[in-house]
Amino acid sequence: MCPVSTGIKRFFAEQNGADLKTKEHPELGNQGSLSINYTGATFSSNQQEYAVFLLINKAGFQIDKDFEFSLNWKYDGQFIYQNQRIGYKISDSGALPDQSATILTLPISSEQKQIVETMTQEEKMSLEMSDLKVNQ
Repeated sequence: MCPVSTGIKRFFAEQNGADLKTKEHPELGNQGSLSINYTGATFSSNQQEYAVFLLINKAGFQIDKDFEFSLNWKYDGQFIYQNQRIGYKISDSGALPDQSATILTLPISSEQKQIVETMTQEEKMSLEMSDLKVNQ
């Protein structure tokens, strides 16, 4: 995960509604689970491209331990990530209260960005989290 400055977080929050309680936006996420949504945004930092996601906690409890999961992300049959392990560190990003969302930035290659830039039909995108493991 890319360290994101407070200014960048604030910009994406203003543009994409991040950092808002999901009670204010009930359409985000799935009740009883942790989920991820692509915001439609990318950005560059130090010659690296990143895709911007919302990590949404509606699990029913605060997440206050490091965890990791596998991510499959594809558009129109083309994988952007396939079984990519993603880590979330509390020391970097803070605890994730129930009914809240936070920004998650993930690096993408130029080839992956080309696929992302073609995304025009939401129904052709698939985004799936699996194999969630909490680090003790």
